[in-house]
Amino acid sequence: MVAELNPDTLYMNFRTKDTAKRRGEAWSTDGGLTWSSPMLNKALLDPICQASILTTSIPGTLLFTNPASNKRERLAFKISTDAGRTWTDDNVLWPTAASYSCMVELPNTTIGCLFEAGELSPYENIRFVRIALAE
Repeated sequence: MVAELNPDTLYMNFRTKDTAKRRGEAWSTDGGLTWSSPMLNKALLDPICQASILTTSIPGTLLFTNPASNKRERLAFKISTDAGRTWTDDNVLWPTAASYSCMVELPNTTIGCLFEAGELSPYENIRFVRIALAE
């Protein structure tokens, strides 16, 4: 996924085939014409799964959700206030089986997160949670 940090700067976050199971990242400062060399982010554990990033109306704030594990479980939410270079610790939204997620900003600095989740398999249900950024 790609998030717009400002009119010229884009942040890309992607799954990789890295054996350490880390997310890949790159930045563009020319509106996407060229990109930095891809890097692995040691803070973003990933079971090779789709994740979600979102630029919020709070200046400089990016949000990230994914199964923060070596397998598709433990859906977590993180915040970055420095263009994705560092992230907060995990805030677990769903502790058991989980997979793809998608976020949207709702009114009153609330985030909606739609994701696949279950007890034994991440494909048992589709869930929706609201996250108040003030929390």
